[in-house]
Amino acid sequence: IRYRDKTYTHRLKLSEYLKDKRPDTWHQVRIPLKDFGVEDLNDANIHTLAAVAFYPGAKDGKQHTVYLDDVELLPAAQTAATALKAPLLKGVKAYERHIDVSWTPQTSGRIKYYRIYRSQDGKTYEAVGIRRPWMNRFTDFVGETGYKAWYKVTAVDDALNESPASQAMEATTYAMTDEQLLDMVQEAHFRYYWEGAEPVSG
Repeated sequence: IRYRDKTYTHRLKLSEYLKDKRPDTWHQVRIPLKDFGVEDLNDANIHTLAAVAFYPGAKDGKQHTVYLDDVELLPAAQTAATALKAPLLKGVKAYERHIDVSWTPQTSGRIKYYRIYRSQDGKTYEAVGIRRPWMNRFTDFVGETGYKAWYKVTAVDDALNESPASQAMEATTYAMTDEQLLDMVQEAHFRYYWEGAEPVSG
């Protein structure tokens, strides 16, 4: 880890924290900060950390590629919590080449993100996106008309526990008239300011 003063902690071998070393697979890796020699991290000094630095560990003369997604700091001990509730879908609305999915936001402070699933047969679902807990809308750009899809949404907490899925809803994209396209643009512009407004002052 690099500090803001451009000094570094000691290096750790990433391979020692991988429980599963299969290639071409996503892995979750957890490394205690104390293993880097970082102690007593709090709100006052957390800003001294600047970056995570990587160095080649294998000396085999080959090129190795690592993809990173979502590097974050989490509490060392996470308290046991009740299971998250399934989100409630508000609507799935199709347009000409995309589909909007919306759900009722939950008040639980434990939600890390929402995960959106799509199915083309109403049976087999795959994850197609995530949204942070303060967001309650997802736009799926399918790129064609006549595209029918079903959607479900789940909530995920900091420990990556996933809630039951919401009810499924479906929609089909269709060729829109000029008037419908104008309505779509106006709705999107209004929604951007309405949903993004500060709740007290607007």
